Amino acid sequence: MRARYNRRKMLRGTAGMALSLPFLPSLARRAEAQTAGTLTRFIAYCQPLGTFGEEFWPNPVDGTRYSYDPRSNCAEGPKGRCRAKEFRTGEGALDVELTANSTILEPILARHRDRTLVVENLNNARGNHGGYSSMLTGSTRDGRGPSVDQALIPHLGQGTPFPSLHFGVRSSVQIGDRFSAAWYDRNRGVAPSSNPRAVYERIFSDVQTEPSAAARVLATRRSILDSAREGAQALQTRISGEDAQRVEQYFDAVRALEVRLSQLPSAEGCFVPETPLDDADSTNERRNLDIVPDVARAQVDLLAFALACDLTRVATFQMAFEATNMTHPWLNVSGRWHDLSHNGGSGDGWQDTMRGYVDISRWNAELIARLVDRLVELGAMRGTAVLWINPMNNGQVHNGKNIPVALISEEAGLRTRRHVRLERDAHKVNDLHAALFSAAGHARAGFGDEEHNRRPLTELLG
Repeated sequence: MRARYNRRKMLRGTAGMALSLPFLPSLARRAEAQTAGTLTRFIAYCQPLGTFGEEFWPNPVDGTRYSYDPRSNCAEGPKGRCRAKEFRTGEGALDVELTANSTILEPILARHRDRTLVVENLNNARGNHGGYSSMLTGSTRDGRGPSVDQALIPHLGQGTPFPSLHFGVRSSVQIGDRFSAAWYDRNRGVAPSSNPRAVYERIFSDVQTEPSAAARVLATRRSILDSAREGAQALQTRISGEDAQRVEQYFDAVRALEVRLSQLPSAEGCFVPETPLDDADSTNERRNLDIVPDVARAQVDLLAFALACDLTRVATFQMAFEATNMTHPWLNVSGRWHDLSHNGGSGDGWQDTMRGYVDISRWNAELIARLVDRLVELGAMRGTAVLWINPMNNGQVHNGKNIPVALISEEAGLRTRRHVRLERDAHKVNDLHAALFSAAGHARAGFGDEEHNRRPLTELLG
């Protein structure tokens, strides 16, 4: 009996590696549905304490500029504090080209707007500070995991030295609702590594990238391409004229790949980075804060190198932890982050307080832009999706409605340069996470707590 032809049949080269043939209908017994299975690496960047919606969401298509004046748009509370509403650009569904008019997102959009997808009107599975452990798990029950990063490992992270890596900046070693964004399973939360020196020693100790090793990798790649070409040529006597054109297009793609390989300085940009600084106070939110910007940049760079060297394909990055009292003197922002998030918008000086709150989120956006910069430079951005997620909207409201969400990706099964606004209160993070599995080619109906699932957000896929 003849073996059934698989449209994803591989032409195999050396070292068990493979290059995929184009779909050839004349060899197939029946057509199969194609999937958007291009997500190959996933990073979740987790920021606590909400943000300021008016400065986060890009302006709607009519260009209307929103301003924050809580004394005119919300009622005074019992202690003279104004409970501002969670800001949104509108109530109904919207799908438009992404504008660059966002104060907080500007560092990302200035360099990576073509790679960015902003999702509005998405609710967390849980509100308040406890939502920190729900934004990646989609669960409100005790025992929260696994989080979406861990659930994706069987589809993305097989065969790497580290199934997942977890980076932090002044994060906590404690496990719990306010400290753990990622969860290995329903009982084991993740404590991210916050000291760049310790991270470096753990993940790069066995990486060898001498020039001779890089040359061998390039030679192996060329051998794979040669084998692929020979196998495709052998097929030409068995296929239709239309499919022969497809094979010729395939050859063109192979030749283009050979050119790219010849231009690479090393294997996928993988080389051991310089030894980073040692943050002895890596979990202390109040000591030696002057080095925090350098620590954050070092952690971002180490994460990019880890993906470029294929040490992992799944990672999280936690900035501090939920309800942190961390301060940001390098931004000339006075006040603790938690206090700034509770700015009520009343009394003298509230505008300055809110400006500090915005500046902190913008600084996080600059770190994400740097991460994408590094991934692009190292040749590791294609197939990668970086999810920026936050458990709350405006921290003053302290609920999980319309949380700030942005995805930065390149050829990862997601539509980009888009601002997608969902129907109000129609979807929780569960539907976003379910869509990520479709982007990875492993569609599933839902994720996390069943009662929070409606449908995967297929409108984000492309």
